Amino acid sequence: MAALLLAFVAFLSLGLPDALLSVAWPGVRRSFGLSQSDIAWVVLSGSAGYLASTFFAGPIIRRWGTGRILAASTTLAALSLAGFAAAPLWSVFVACAAGMGLGSGAIDSAMNGYAARRFTGRQVSWMHAFFSLGAAVGPWLVTAVLVYGHSWRSGYGWMAGILGGLAILFACGQRAWSEDSGVRANESHSTLIYRALRIPAVWLQMGLFFACVGVELTLGQWNFTVNVESRGLAVELAGFCSGLFWICHMVGRFAIGIVIDRIGFRNTNRLAMLSALAGVMLFSFGRGPLSLVGLMIAALSVAPVFPTLVAGTPERVGKCHSAEAIGFSMGASLLGGSGMSALAGWLADHLGLESAGYLAVALCGALLILHETSVWVSKGRGARIDSRGNSP
Repeated sequence: MAALLLAFVAFLSLGLPDALLSVAWPGVRRSFGLSQSDIAWVVLSGSAGYLASTFFAGPIIRRWGTGRILAASTTLAALSLAGFAAAPLWSVFVACAAGMGLGSGAIDSAMNGYAARRFTGRQVSWMHAFFSLGAAVGPWLVTAVLVYGHSWRSGYGWMAGILGGLAILFACGQRAWSEDSGVRANESHSTLIYRALRIPAVWLQMGLFFACVGVELTLGQWNFTVNVESRGLAVELAGFCSGLFWICHMVGRFAIGIVIDRIGFRNTNRLAMLSALAGVMLFSFGRGPLSLVGLMIAALSVAPVFPTLVAGTPERVGKCHSAEAIGFSMGASLLGGSGMSALAGWLADHLGLESAGYLAVALCGALLILHETSVWVSKGRGARIDSRGNSP
């Protein structure tokens, strides 16, 4: 129980800084004299750190254990946020993104790997709901700071203090994870990677994570800028909607945790993806209240996909390969989220801000196609599909 509670708090801490840039970006851009596409440098720097963490997640987890990784990585994230707040130059800001990526990647891989092995599907879904809660609170905090006339730097400073306090909590709670000793320590990391990469389901899962997080972060990080700079919404309303996006995301994950055992993984994903596609189309092609309703429908709908994929990893690829598969999937999710968010910035510069919504529509369509392809391939290869419809 202690480990589960700490996991909830850990994902809250992981989500808190995740969407900060969506609200802070207009101010950051003005402070350093940047273009919309310059957000790609932050994305690429953070991606490099994140990918390094996820690639080496297996041996690090076996050597350090979940508790140490959680405490150390949260400390690194807090220091990186403090660096954002104090950055005198754009290059320093970009460098801090690498530290943030290292910390976030380590937390993501360690916690998802632990959860996939030890938590139920309901618990995994609820754990990820706390990420959404953190991602909602973060933009609201920065919006409040901006509304009261302070700089975006103050928002990052407050967040650094919050994560510093959580790092102390995690350091004190390391014993809760003492039973997580890692798996297959007698095999080399390269052997485990090679075996996992030979499994088609691993590659299909990586594609699903890529598209899923691409949708989430394209919408989550760009809805504020689109609503303010393209559609003329007030900063207060746009900031509220940016936070509400992640609140709806959280509600979707809590709600699906209640019924996922009856619906099954495959049917959950199919219904969620169809509904998300409808919501994204409303946001992208609608205007006024209809557009904002579509944004919230998309948030509610795409929310269950990520935790459902995590929870089903051992069943799809086998428990002996789940740690590596989770690491690869976290890397793929990073590439999808960061790459598509950066692409949205490039499209915004060249085609206008509304193109970010059109990109999200395309990603939703790709997500649905990938899912149905994975189901078809699994059936064709004789994959086991249980009576509840659980499948890749």
